[in-house]
Amino acid sequence: MNAMILCAGLGMRFKPVSEKTAKPAIPFLNVPLLGYSLAYLESLGMKNLVINTHHLPKTIQAAADKILKTSYKTTFLHEPKILGSGGGIKNAEAILKSDGDFTVLNGDSAVVFNHSDGLSRVLAFHRANSALATLLTTEHPEAGRSLGGVWADDAGRITRLGVKDPATADKAKHFCSVFIFSPRIFDFMPKGSGEFHIFRECLEPAIKAGEKILAYNEPGLKWFDMTDLRQHVEATAAALDVLRHDDAYSKNLWAIQDRFGQKYERTGEAQWIGPKGKFSGALKPGAKLLMAASSTIDAGVEVAGFAVLGEGARFSQGFIESSTIAGGVHVNELVAVRRQLII
Repeated sequence: MNAMILCAGLGMRFKPVSEKTAKPAIPFLNVPLLGYSLAYLESLGMKNLVINTHHLPKTIQAAADKILKTSYKTTFLHEPKILGSGGGIKNAEAILKSDGDFTVLNGDSAVVFNHSDGLSRVLAFHRANSALATLLTTEHPEAGRSLGGVWADDAGRITRLGVKDPATADKAKHFCSVFIFSPRIFDFMPKGSGEFHIFRECLEPAIKAGEKILAYNEPGLKWFDMTDLRQHVEATAAALDVLRHDDAYSKNLWAIQDRFGQKYERTGEAQWIGPKGKFSGALKPGAKLLMAASSTIDAGVEVAGFAVLGEGARFSQGFIESSTIAGGVHVNELVAVRRQLII
C-alpha cells in the first residue's frame, strides 16, 4: 500500500506561530502534528509515502526527517502554487496508484481510536465493499451544523458530504480527514494539473455516477480539532486528560508517544517528566504537566491548567497556564504565559 500526508496548507489561523513553522510541523504533546498520521500509516505497512508541501517546506521536511523510517520510501512533492485537497493528490498520481488501494490523511489533525486496530478496520471495510473511496467518520455534535457533515445510508453509502444542513444534522457524521482510495479515483479527477477540491470536483461527480463512495463510521473516535491556536490549547488539555486514564484511548496515545521516542516517568496523577527533566515549581490544583527529556521548570514558577515542554525547553520564572513551549525554547524573563504555543 502507498500513502500520502497532506501538508500543503497555509495555516492562516495558526498565526503568528505558522509564520515561522508550518502547521504540520507544530508540536502536539511534543510530537509534530504530521506524526499522528504517520504512526497510523506505518501500521498498514506502506511501501511509499508522499508528503506534499507549500508553506515553509523546510520546516515540514526537518520535522519529518527526524521521525521517518527507512522501511518505506518517502517523497516530498513541493507545490509552488497550492493545488488544493484534490490537486495535491492528483499531483502524486504516479506514486500513489502503483500499488493498489492507497490512503490519504491530513497532516494537521490527530485522532485516537478506542481499539488497537488503527486504520486496518477502515481498509478492510473499503476492500470488502470494493469501494472507489471510503471516508472515516465519527459522531460530532457540530457535524452538519457549524462543521460540514457527511450523510450516508444504512449500508454506508454516502449521499451528501461537506455541507451544512441543520435541519438534518442529527443524521450527519463528521469526516475525520482519512481517505482510502481505489486507483480508479483518478478517472474521476479533472484532467490536467491544477487546483481542485476533492469533494466538489471528484467525489460528488463519482456519487452522481453511481460509484461506491462509502463512510466507515467509528463510534467514539477521539478527534482533536486544531483549526486554530485556541483549539490547539483545548485539544492539548483534552489529550492530557486521555493520558491519565488506563483505557484503550490512553494506551493508543501512549503508543504514539513511544513510537516517536517520547519517554516519561509518571510523577503524579497527571504529571509526566522525561529523562533528566526537572520540575521545581508549584502546581495549582488540577494542573497537568508533560515535560520532555532535559526540560526544566525552575523554582518560583507556578503552573495552572497545564504545561507541556519539549526537549530542552526551560521556563525560569513567572506563571504558565495552559501553554506549550517547544523544544529548545528558553523563557527567562518574568512573564505570565497564558494559553499560548511558543515555538
